[in-house]
Amino acid sequence: MTQVEPIIRTLNHRIPRETCWEESVPYQEPYQHPSRSRPESAVPTVIGGLIGVAIGERFGGNKSNRKMTALAGGLLGAAIGHDLSRTRPAVNPYNERVRRTSYRSEHRCEVSYQMEQEERIDGYNVTYRYRGKTYHTRMDYDPGNKIQVRVNVRPVL
Repeated sequence: MTQVEPIIRTLNHRIPRETCWEESVPYQEPYQHPSRSRPESAVPTVIGGLIGVAIGERFGGNKSNRKMTALAGGLLGAAIGHDLSRTRPAVNPYNERVRRTSYRSEHRCEVSYQMEQEERIDGYNVTYRYRGKTYHTRMDYDPGNKIQVRVNVRPVL
């Protein structure tokens, strides 16, 4: 007669689950100065140069210095006019920078983990009787109602 009890081990597994969806996301289009959409005008550069020449002529001192100061004033005025035309922000009637908000659909995904348990038999605790004595052993398989035993006979010393 034998008694067999399975040795059960519980294993925990983290199973990844991916969930995806489409999401409407707002974004602002990059600010673009209205003059960047058309060719750049040379008017501010020319006007700045003329103003610089006039100032150089007026405050140039004697006749020989006036030509040099007019030339320097013209170059400086043209550079200032050019720079000012490039940095002037576009404004709407409410004096705010012009930006447009649009929406686009973006594919988003998220991974979550679900715990699952699995029971696995690792072996069997077997109790059996042989010639009136009870013995215990562990086996890798279920031996059923009967178990084979190996008897080792040794002389008594």
